[in-house]
Amino acid sequence: MKTPADKIIGLLGGKKAVSYICRTCLSSVYRWTYPKKRGGTGGYIPSRYHVRLLIYARSKGIPLEAADFFPKRLR
Repeated sequence: MKTPADKIIGLLGGKKAVSYICRTCLSSVYRWTYPKKRGGTGGYIPSRYHVRLLIYARSKGIPLEAADFFPKRLR
């Protein structure tokens, strides 16, 4: 099952592209996809990047919504 981070990173063109969009290092984007046991975020993108990613997606016509940052079971 894809995590919200996996889905969003895929939609936006991959980890390197998301790193550039968020103005953060590539290793941070990788950590978003790691489980918490491995020092990751458990598949979630930190909230400080949500608006930036939503604005970018809208400008490029990419179908990304705020609800995509959360698992379906919470919607």
